[in-house]
Amino acid sequence: TRWGPRLDLVACAAVATCVLGWALVLRARGSAKPPKEPSGELSSGAEGSGERAALGADSGGSVEALGADRGMASPVVVGYAFMSKKSETMRRTLARQGTGLVWRAIDLGRLERGEPLEAQGRFDVVLHKLSDDVRLDAQARGAGGAGRRRARRRQLGEEQQEQQEQQEEEEEEVLQGGAGRTLETLDDPRAQRAIARVRGLDDFAQRHPSVPLVDPPEAVARVVSRATTCGLLQRLHGTLVTSPEATPRRSMVCPESIVSEAGAQAVAQHLEFPLICKPVLACGAGALSHNLIVVLDRESMASVDPSVPMVIQRYVNHAGMLYKVYVLGDSVTVFQRPSLPDLPAPDQLRNRDIRGATAFNSQNPYPNLADMLGPGAAGAPQPSSETKMHTMPPELRQAFHVAAAKLQSIFELSLFGFDVVIPAGTDDLMVIDVNYFPSYKEMREELPSLLEAHFRKLVSQRRGRSS
Repeated sequence: TRWGPRLDLVACAAVATCVLGWALVLRARGSAKPPKEPSGELSSGAEGSGERAALGADSGGSVEALGADRGMASPVVVGYAFMSKKSETMRRTLARQGTGLVWRAIDLGRLERGEPLEAQGRFDVVLHKLSDDVRLDAQARGAGGAGRRRARRRQLGEEQQEQQEQQEEEEEEVLQGGAGRTLETLDDPRAQRAIARVRGLDDFAQRHPSVPLVDPPEAVARVVSRATTCGLLQRLHGTLVTSPEATPRRSMVCPESIVSEAGAQAVAQHLEFPLICKPVLACGAGALSHNLIVVLDRESMASVDPSVPMVIQRYVNHAGMLYKVYVLGDSVTVFQRPSLPDLPAPDQLRNRDIRGATAFNSQNPYPNLADMLGPGAAGAPQPSSETKMHTMPPELRQAFHVAAAKLQSIFELSLFGFDVVIPAGTDDLMVIDVNYFPSYKEMREELPSLLEAHFRKLVSQRRGRSS
């Protein structure tokens, strides 16, 4: 019996040791970061394989561990909302190089059902290419967003508020004109789903101002209608992009344009032929937005579908050279591409009785001079149809950078492209198109690192502003 109390003490000590041990284990498990779900998540640092990166035990159990293993700063988690074509293009592009970005697909169906984006995890940046959805949302809001603009004005001084209000009133008039020409039935279920997708992203951005939404739907709405884009570009017409003393002295100019709601033939009488006609709709609707038509004479305007709202512009000779300018944050890159050919002067077309219209898709190779003039062109004086690529002088490249900055100030986009031609006999930069989040297809090697630098800068700025 004298051993009984000692045995009780030993048993109690053993139990206490076990309890303490389990407590330490549970504490360690509770403090560890849970592994990230591999579903829908793609790291652009997955050694270029394009495969899904399982961010679990193999990578240290967390997004942060993935960056640490590669000696980088913590990766930026980018939630992306793309339609299938853009999603596949971006996934193939970004999976080719190791960067500090982790891509996580946003489930658009959950946004359509009204579920807040927070339920899909943590994001440092939200990136979208939902241009057609934005167009429908702008229509539903009356091309507005006035409440958000009022909130933004309250952060400015009194004089700046007045200037901002005047600018926004002008912009509202342009936006309403552009949206009004492409109105659709907004109570259609597909339109309602599209609007819900945009509202889901926009509402998240309002609740989380430290998380950049690239780019805000309010800004993207400015380039989804060519009528809206033309109206805003007019504010830059004649703006210098070189110093006044520079040689050559260059300005930004806009094509002479008329917007036709219907019956393009009637409004075309105000412009000199030849003309180029572009659908007002700058995105969506299959290939419709890319279907353009060059019209040589008034009678051939009958080839233009009168039911399609059009932006009608005077055809400008430009030595068959198009400049594609890609803007990604602070990066501006210019590429030269063959363009439409120079056409004979209007009086030469009339004297030779050269008529007709040439339809083409702007995403395919452009028609050549023979395609556009046809058999009636034999013997007509013709400009050279040969396009010669050349090395851009530094002053021209700098002019493109200045033009990009001015467009950013008007459209408030950070990912966009614009097309420029230099009209024959001038040194001016004529901006003929602006589009959100282009393909950057000539830049696929450097695209991942440029995106990372841009996103890190945005995150740093937002977090510094909110701290």
